[in-house]
Amino acid sequence: TSILKMQEDDLRRKTQRDQELESASEKGDEDDSDDTEIEEEKKGIQLDEYMKESLEILSDYIKLQKK
Repeated sequence: TSILKMQEDDLRRKTQRDQELESASEKGDEDDSDDTEIEEEKKGIQLDEYMKESLEILSDYIKLQKK
């Protein structure tokens, strides 16, 4: 009976470990999507700043040409 109990305990541990791995991988997937969204927002902000600076340069150039 002790062998049977050991087998049952082993099966229970394996099942619990598999469940933990599944939940961890699901959480990892959610974290990755959050990271992607944050990176996309940063790219958008950088693009905005780049555009603002470019427009300021063009504006200065136009002002200089008018003088």
